Amino acid sequence: MERVDLVNMPLEYLERTRNVNTLHLLDFPFLFDSTFLVRIFRTLNFSSLSEAHQSAGYQTTLLERLVIIADDQLKQSFLANRLKPALSPYLVLDVRRDQLLEDAFNQLWGREQRELLRPLKLRMGMGEGGEEGLDHGGVSQEFFRLVFAQAFDPDAGLFTTDPQTHMNWFQPLSTEPLATYELLGLLVSLAVYNGITLPTTFPSALYRKLLGQPVTSLSHIRDGWPALAKSFTEIVQWQNGDVSDVFLVDYAFTFESAGKRYTVAMQEVDKDRHQWPTNPEEWVDAFTNAASDASAPLVTNANREQFVRDYIDWLANKSIAREYEAFERGFFTCLERKALAFLSPELLKDIAEGYQDFDIRELKAVTKYEDGYTEDHPLIRAFWDIVEAYSMEEQRRLLEFVTASDRVPVNGIRSVAFHILRHGRDSEVCFYSCLRPVESGK
Repeated sequence: MERVDLVNMPLEYLERTRNVNTLHLLDFPFLFDSTFLVRIFRTLNFSSLSEAHQSAGYQTTLLERLVIIADDQLKQSFLANRLKPALSPYLVLDVRRDQLLEDAFNQLWGREQRELLRPLKLRMGMGEGGEEGLDHGGVSQEFFRLVFAQAFDPDAGLFTTDPQTHMNWFQPLSTEPLATYELLGLLVSLAVYNGITLPTTFPSALYRKLLGQPVTSLSHIRDGWPALAKSFTEIVQWQNGDVSDVFLVDYAFTFESAGKRYTVAMQEVDKDRHQWPTNPEEWVDAFTNAASDASAPLVTNANREQFVRDYIDWLANKSIAREYEAFERGFFTCLERKALAFLSPELLKDIAEGYQDFDIRELKAVTKYEDGYTEDHPLIRAFWDIVEAYSMEEQRRLLEFVTASDRVPVNGIRSVAFHILRHGRDSEVCFYSCLRPVESGK
């Protein structure tokens, strides 16, 4: 690995034209460990960020030269309007805490891609009369935490939540505009592109779909729907007679939307259908036509394996096709498919979501001390004695207080720069990390 050029090698992979006569090291990702692949992925994104950032600087220099020779009419029309998207070196979002989705939608919709590829900066609280949050990393984390909490709220009608795993999935027959799903996909894209760990929990099925891999087996849905996968496993493996005499399962796909329960007799629907209804009303009609309990036979030993395949297909694909396709469009706004090709679904999930469980002793090992504090100081030793006795949930809250996120980035707890320093009188201690400096009043 020491001989691999971490800067040029991934760029060569991204820029080359693939053909059967030439191969690249990244065509064999199994040769590398996950840490190395994450570094390659980050390098590709950082290169794009840097190029977009520098391009804005070049455009600013060009504008300064044009201003010298341009008349007032040219300045007001062409320079002010046409070059404005090219000038800012950052993608800056000013959002209100009580209107996060609306403000994000209004400020992101219609942006040129070159703007979206620049480093992200968030400003929160502008014009609300409170303290403005300046983005040193923590404001971005807080923004994504709040915006996805709003999106995952059951009352929003955008996603469902598994009661056992608390993982989120697209709501079939959602009445929300598809543009909202596209915006959420764009927000996930921006976060992953900028190296921000998302406060989301999606099943691995989503990441399989994003990587162009099929979702077809029980192993593909087990983490997101464990109870369903367990039930289906029992049906497939049942050997004491016919399953129709014991389980009494209809060959149908069922789900709830807007307080109503829908049933689709899967055998009555064209399995090879590629074009599905384009709006919820048409979907309701389609489901109604195939929803008669009488038309859905019982699952038997003869058709049980096909039933499981059909149900998984409806769960992961057919029933949420509209919502997912909009989300996917947003997701690939900032991320190139080729840049994801060497990642596994599990690694992409770790990059996007990080880890919820961590060892507090690892955080203690990388903590830095300032203003006369050391790891042997009585106050510091007492602090760690208390923290190590915390439950995992309490330790997550501490991490969230300091970094604005209760997740550990994919590179592990060592990528969190945790500092303890003196603040005010000798009895006062201040905690901060490189992800989120402590704000006044905390």
